[in-house]
Amino acid sequence: MKNKFELLIDILLDKTAREDERDDAAIDLREYPNSCVLEALVKVASDPFENIAMIDNCAESIGEICITIHYFDEEFFKKLIPFAQNIVFGFIMSHNPEIIKQPLRKELIKKFGHYE
Repeated sequence: MKNKFELLIDILLDKTAREDERDDAAIDLREYPNSCVLEALVKVASDPFENIAMIDNCAESIGEICITIHYFDEEFFKKLIPFAQNIVFGFIMSHNPEIIKQPLRKELIKKFGHYE
């Protein structure tokens, strides 16, 4: 039997599921800060053909999970589309900027320009 977060991941990744169900799954997954959840959220937020509202929800969840676990993974961040990167970066900068190492933080401040 699957865990609740595994069922939510299944819904999130199912492009035939109703949009509202996928949105709810993206938001609800914030409650399960683990690598499987992050991987699924990153997958959706890295898809340039995905619905922009879905990417927004996934990016917010990614940012919240990073804050919860006090960890920022540059590799997964690079996979995100720029819109999602901006959301994740802004969320982290407003809650716990120290989880992003200083050289990268300076680089991202230059890129997104509004977090100093």
